[in-house]
Formats: sequence, structure tokens, C-alpha cells
Amino acid sequence: MAVRGPTRSGPVTSLKLVTIDGDSIQREDVPGHHPGVQSKDSVRVAAKDVLADGVVAITLVRPDGDRLPDWTPGSHIDVVVPDSGGSSLVRQYSLCGDRWDAHSYRIAVLREPQSRGGSQYLVDELAVGDLISIGTPRNHFKLSPARRFQFIAGGIGITPIMTMIDAADVDGA
Repeated sequence: MAVRGPTRSGPVTSLKLVTIDGDSIQREDVPGHHPGVQSKDSVRVAAKDVLADGVVAITLVRPDGDRLPDWTPGSHIDVVVPDSGGSSLVRQYSLCGDRWDAHSYRIAVLREPQSRGGSQYLVDELAVGDLISIGTPRNHFKLSPARRFQFIAGGIGITPIMTMIDAADVDGA
């Protein structure tokens, strides 16, 4: 859960409550067709780092080294992954890297043992050098302008908040 709201020294200027689950909306897809993935793009896994027990950070780049589309704090991308039944799933992961780095995206993935296989595949099987399909960044959790912020997040829900904290710091809020 993430809450943006009052600070110790001032009144509430903005309040937004959002619940973020580790393995998001489930969609079934026909192989080769991925509804819900806007502007599908192939990216290469440039790095995979263990952040905590069952959590990895995955850095994605274009195979040709070109720029990736810009994104804003709170944005997520669709990631197409194989499921345990042999077809594919679309999962959403918040971007949590440096938004000024135009050549890479970074996502954090929590391995969910009870999932249909998306997070398990990304944590256990995806390797540096592998290609995966992603969608263009979208933002349904935009950071609204305010003079001050208080950020609260728990677990993997910290990922979109990290970029918001950076943006608020840059803006002096």
C-alpha cells in the first residue's frame, strides 16, 4: 500500500491511496497476440541483481542500444512472460530505475510462489542476455504537484514510490 499525504509540518495538500499487488492483473493471451500491450518492443536483459530474498532487479535495454521511450515517476510497463501452461501472460511492473537514463529500464520483481508463473519465470529462469517483450510505459499513478510529500510504502509496493521520492527531491518538495 502506498499513501501520499500530510507531512509533520503541514496540512494535507494531496492524498492518494493505492494498493499495489506483487503479481498484478491476470490476463490470458493467445500465443503471439498480446492484448493490453501497447506498442510491443523487444528488449534484452542487461543485468539481474538480487535485492532481497525472492526479489530481483532486472535492467532492460534495446538490443540495438537505441533510446527507450521516456517515462514519468509512477509509470509501469507490461512484460510478456510464458506461463506454466505454455502460453503467455502479461504482467505489469513499475519502473524503478533512473528516469533520466534513456537507454535502460529497471523493474523489481517479487517471486510469488502462488502465481501462475510470471514472477517465477522472471526471478528463476530469465537470464542476462535473454530477450523479452514489453509495452510502452504507462502511468496510472502520477505524482501530483505539491509543496510537500510524505511517502509510505510497504514491500514490493515501494517500487513506484522510489521514483516519486527522487522527483520530489529534485523539485525541492
